[in-house]
Amino acid sequence: MMFRKNTKQEPESQSSTNIKPALNYLWVGQPTKDNPNAIAGHDILGPIEAAMQMKHQNQKGWPTNEIVFWCLKEYKDYYKQLFQNEDVDIMVKSIDTLIEEEIQGSELKEQAEVVRDALIKLKKNSTHDLVQFKDLFSLFLLNSQPGYILDTNVRLYPTLNKMLEVSDNISINFDYLTEVSAVRSPDSEYQGDFYLLYSPQRKCEKALKIFDDWNRNPGFGKISVLRDINILSSLQANIFFKEPPYGLFKISFKSSHDIPYKGLFYFMEIRCESFKKIIRLGNINHQQICKFSEISNDRMRISNIDNGTLLHHLVLKNDTEKVKILLDNGANFNLKAKYEIKIIDQNETKVEEFTPLELASYLIQNNLINDQGMIELIKNKQGTSPVKEAHTSVSDIQTSRKNS
Repeated sequence: MMFRKNTKQEPESQSSTNIKPALNYLWVGQPTKDNPNAIAGHDILGPIEAAMQMKHQNQKGWPTNEIVFWCLKEYKDYYKQLFQNEDVDIMVKSIDTLIEEEIQGSELKEQAEVVRDALIKLKKNSTHDLVQFKDLFSLFLLNSQPGYILDTNVRLYPTLNKMLEVSDNISINFDYLTEVSAVRSPDSEYQGDFYLLYSPQRKCEKALKIFDDWNRNPGFGKISVLRDINILSSLQANIFFKEPPYGLFKISFKSSHDIPYKGLFYFMEIRCESFKKIIRLGNINHQQICKFSEISNDRMRISNIDNGTLLHHLVLKNDTEKVKILLDNGANFNLKAKYEIKIIDQNETKVEEFTPLELASYLIQNNLINDQGMIELIKNKQGTSPVKEAHTSVSDIQTSRKNS
């Protein structure tokens, strides 16, 4: 696989020879946008970035790859509309339909029946089952659809805090592999994780053997079936570069693990320019328990215990710039989140509910944040609504006790 800098040579003409093998992305399960247990964009970030790059390369007259997105039939129309709204050229195809078509008398009928039976038994609320079926269907695609098969979190730019951008002077061409191959994750922690598969033709002998080996002894993350093919580390495949920052790599979202940063919370630390682009991929007003959202000083600690939003959390983090981005993109400033407040020197605990504006006011009153502009920013968005005075500060509590 090669990454070639643009030169001053005349661009290649737009002909059929410029169309390279398809890049097949596969997502099994519901869309992530409204799934509170998923990372926002896990299903679509990779395909959208690839399609943006291919669109750019097509405009330059450079070689391109067709982008194909495979999903369950029930979500096909959703993803078609989503990609249309993003103005990217991605062909959405149904997993179910391909299985049905291959069963209708093709040379892959036997393998298609295996996949159909697995789909019928699939428990769609089980991450384990979804990933295992994804592995099986990936191996089936390796036989049915020549080209590349990539995880949806495989991205074209190995820089985590740059999102949804194209590379103006780099042509990303998938020309490196010529035989059935797999590319292994570069991180030692994920040596068993293969994020790219390739087959040069339909029903290739090696690809068929891989599928049959898996079917004889199916299992979760069963990579031993790939032992007889061309296995490359990403460095060997010349597709992972830290310097210069161009290449292909995989974000490990770890969405099947018990991490607290779900939905758009996963991206709350990225650069503001990328944050502006990424928030449309998730539910900006999703509410959840945010155990990670707390702040303290020598007198008190405040922690979210329910219904926290990304807006609440970024107010608490005193991140005025990202708060403005959220408000400009329709964040609901009337939602209330529940907080536990511990008064340290008085050994007192209470529970309060705050809108983002009320939270900002309370934090400033108690010297937990110091940006008065936060209050003005939120008030300007919601009009001239006054700050509620129902929430007293620590100093108010102390004064009240002295007077009693």
